[in-house]
Amino acid sequence: MEIRVLFIQRVERYPNELAVEALAVEDEYTREENPEWFKEECLKQLELAGDDVAGSAVVAFKVDEVEIRRRCLGEEPPMEAPIVEEDPETQEALDNHFQRNADDGGISQEMLFKVTGGRRGTPPQS
Repeated sequence: MEIRVLFIQRVERYPNELAVEALAVEDEYTREENPEWFKEECLKQLELAGDDVAGSAVVAFKVDEVEIRRRCLGEEPPMEAPIVEEDPETQEALDNHFQRNADDGGISQEMLFKVTGGRRGTPPQS
C-alpha cells in the first residue's frame, strides 16, 4: 500500500526552532476514489496552520498492507516505511501557496532557505 503524507515544519518560539508535523494522509484507495481530495486537503491544512509554517513537503511511503492489518488487530512490532517518491503535483500547489503568502508579506520558501540553509524548511545537514 502506498500512502502520501503532508509534512510541515512549524516555526516555534525560539530562533531556528522548527517542529515537524504530519497534517494530512492519503492512501492509494482514497486517491483512486477522489483524486483531487489530497491536494485540496493539503491546501486547507496549510491555511489552518497559519503563518508559522516554515516549509512543507508531500512524501510518499510504501507500507506493507498485511502488516497494517496485523497492527489494526492488536499486534505492535516496529515497522519501517521506505520513502518511494515525492508528489510533484501536490508539491507544486504547496509551493504556489507559499509564494502567495510571500507576496502578502508572509514567510516564503526563499526566506526559510536563507534562515536554515536547507530545502523546503529542512535544517542543513551536518
